[in-house]
Amino acid sequence: MEDTKASELKRKTKCRFPIARIKKIMQFDEEVGKVSISAPIVISHAIELFLIDLLKDLETDAKSKSSKKVVLSHLEHCIQTNPKLSFLSSLFPTKK
Repeated sequence: MEDTKASELKRKTKCRFPIARIKKIMQFDEEVGKVSISAPIVISHAIELFLIDLLKDLETDAKSKSSKKVVLSHLEHCIQTNPKLSFLSSLFPTKK
C-alpha cells in the first residue's frame, strides 16, 4: 500500500519542463532572491496546466471551423475571445 502511494507521488511530481531552467529564469529577476525547492516544480505544473487549457481551446476552435489542423488564426481567435488569455493580445498586431 505504501509502495503504491510512493510511486503515485513520484509519478505526480514528474515535471515536463526543466526545473533548472525555470529556476534560472526566476533568478534572472533581481527582485527574486533565493528560490525554494518546490517553487520551480509548482511553476512547471502551472505551465503544463496553462498549455493543456490553451490547446483544448485551440482544438475546440479548430473543430468548430471544420479544420484538421490548428493554425495561427485559431490561436488569434482564442486569445481574442478568452479573457484569461488577454495578456497575449500584444503578440498579434491590431487589424485596421
